[in-house]
Amino acid sequence: MADDAEQMEYRIGKLAMAPGDVLVVRMNSYPTRGDAEAIRGYFVRAIPRGCKVLVIPVGIDLSVLTRDEIESRTSEGTAP
Repeated sequence: MADDAEQMEYRIGKLAMAPGDVLVVRMNSYPTRGDAEAIRGYFVRAIPRGCKVLVIPVGIDLSVLTRDEIESRTSEGTAP
């Protein structure tokens, strides 16, 4: 399993994340709660401490929301 996390770290290595950022994982299906937790657990091992993972059922897509982006969306009423 550590090899999987290391491979994932390599794949997302170009994303810059800082504590307080959120990695958003959008899916093209509706995972069960257990599947979503397993996916979250997989990604959380590949990102820096202090960052969070959000798994949502839409279309698979990865992005990083910085603390500033989160605050600006919240103040505009468009928080994720």
